[in-house]
Amino acid sequence: MALPGKTERAGCRPAGNDAGGSCDGDEALFLRFRENNDEAALETLIGRYSSATFAYALAILGDPHSAEDAVQDAVLNMIRARRTFRADLGFARWFYGILRNRCRDELRRRDRAASRACNSPPFPPDPGGAPAVRHEDPGRRIEAEETAEAVGRAFASLDDDSKDILTLRFARSLDMEDIAAIMGISREAAKKRVQRAMARLRDKLAPAGRPADRPEK
Repeated sequence: MALPGKTERAGCRPAGNDAGGSCDGDEALFLRFRENNDEAALETLIGRYSSATFAYALAILGDPHSAEDAVQDAVLNMIRARRTFRADLGFARWFYGILRNRCRDELRRRDRAASRACNSPPFPPDPGGAPAVRHEDPGRRIEAEETAEAVGRAFASLDDDSKDILTLRFARSLDMEDIAAIMGISREAAKKRVQRAMARLRDKLAPAGRPADRPEK
């Protein structure tokens, strides 16, 4: 899946299919759609963000079908909410906020489904009818579960921006160049955001009264 090229990341891209055509910013295109019902402007704008928004939704949801649905719903929600758009805040920030909310709705739906499934037995029975037995060290399993729970609680307590960029970096193993394209920022800015998010996570995991080690500059 190709992410937008360096020319596209600069914020000024050829309109329509003509590579030599006029170049309009995202905000100008959306305002043309909103004020004049210019569907061509909307199609150009959506085309600019199709790859990056899919990558973003996939990083959050981890499933291609769910990611496609989330992007499609976000576009519809964007159109419905077009009168709330403020050009001074930037189109990318506004649209990614809509998409992030849609992805978080899907995650909450999954959590509810998982909670309903909690009554099922943890290990399936073997063909003979006796419960299956996992041969593992109970102490290690408990320690691993406690560590996972602690990390999960710390991650859940982070702000949304920190959660998003850590998900892109570690859950999807994207490099800084791709993260920068998805977030609409420079590679250096993406690197600094990852470092700040990791520092916040370490602070929350550090024992009480002892600050966590900070990442190297």
